[in-house]
Amino acid sequence: MMASSKKGKVTSVKSRKGLFQNLVFVVSHTEDPHVTGIIKEHGGKVAKALTEKTDFFVQGYNKEDDGRLGEAGDKNVRVISPEYLYDCLESSRVLETHSQALGPVETGDGFLHCMHTSAIVNCFKPPGIQCREREELPQSFGEFLKTEKFLPVYERNTIYLLPFDRESRPSTAKKRTADGEIKTKKGSLSRNVGKQVVLDRICQFLVGFFCMSVKILPALFLTVGKKDATLKAGRYNYSIAVHRTRKNNIRLDAMEIIGVLEELRPKDGFCILGITSEDICEDPSDKAPLLGRATGDQAGVLSTCYHDKAISQKHQAKSGDSLRALLNTAAHEIMHMFGMDHCSYYSCVMNSWSDPTADPSKHPEKVSPLHLCPIDLRKLHYSVGFDCVTRYKNLQKVYLDFGINEEVEWIEKILEIINKEKK
Repeated sequence: MMASSKKGKVTSVKSRKGLFQNLVFVVSHTEDPHVTGIIKEHGGKVAKALTEKTDFFVQGYNKEDDGRLGEAGDKNVRVISPEYLYDCLESSRVLETHSQALGPVETGDGFLHCMHTSAIVNCFKPPGIQCREREELPQSFGEFLKTEKFLPVYERNTIYLLPFDRESRPSTAKKRTADGEIKTKKGSLSRNVGKQVVLDRICQFLVGFFCMSVKILPALFLTVGKKDATLKAGRYNYSIAVHRTRKNNIRLDAMEIIGVLEELRPKDGFCILGITSEDICEDPSDKAPLLGRATGDQAGVLSTCYHDKAISQKHQAKSGDSLRALLNTAAHEIMHMFGMDHCSYYSCVMNSWSDPTADPSKHPEKVSPLHLCPIDLRKLHYSVGFDCVTRYKNLQKVYLDFGINEEVEWIEKILEIINKEKK
């Protein structure tokens, strides 16, 4: 086996014989025996059991978990795919896992080279233990490129937002003015000013985040029965299963909603995100709150039910926290529609877990940030194609407008590093 270095030199097998010397690997039972052979051939030790002394656990991306991914996470063992081993052989050195996941510096696609520097890396915190997705392998940029996925094209390049909710009878509120009485109607999703503001803000944020066209479709209405709900869309009625809690509160089936949204996505739509005040669930027996769900079929749903009250309150701090959580979930679910998996490299929008009921001021570790780590930023850059600096500046304006000051300051720090690297 021969490999070429970046400078074009041919590196012999002999010089790499001890590449993995003093490193201990455990290989998934589902992995090809060839992987074990490569490790041993280059000086590594292959153990049978995971311990704190294990350096790497090898698990092929999208291969069946043999039950030890979670165990590796408990013991803080770095999880890698065979791709990592091949990249180390190609480079003739043991690579830092995050750097390998980000991919080569020279790509020719206009991505920021400074994303590989320690100055940028130091701006990102590691994910909390509760944010780690322990049932799937971390998705590197290289693995993302090999994943079957849909990407925006000229004929299909718009993100659509579809609000839907139970229709309530409009009530009449009276407001006295100097000229007399003014009657205003309120009560339904399409007429609720507060919810429209939230929709507009989600739309504004997504434009800056994805650098794509984002449009809000006319609201649809639900009729909720004992066992199912009916979503009215023009001449058609779509049925969605209803799950009831012990207190008789309803939870709509998230996967059935997604099935309906797949049919309602406009022809020019890259994806569609349904937004509802109703509670949603994927597994009726799971009592944990679910803010959103999406698939790689360009459809997803976002529930605002845990934040509607806070958003309507006059207390700006609580309202800001709730809006931030909704923006995070909207971006997270749409990233899934691009074929991106959860991130366990950094604290990132793509972390697999974020507590929607947590108070960020008391438990900041339980709330994911609004920014993308370098690895996921590169995936989005590849998918959409944008100027990274322009994207950061546009998002900074959005956060300034929304009063999300910590993100404004964070972007300012990133831009300073980028400007230094250019000089």
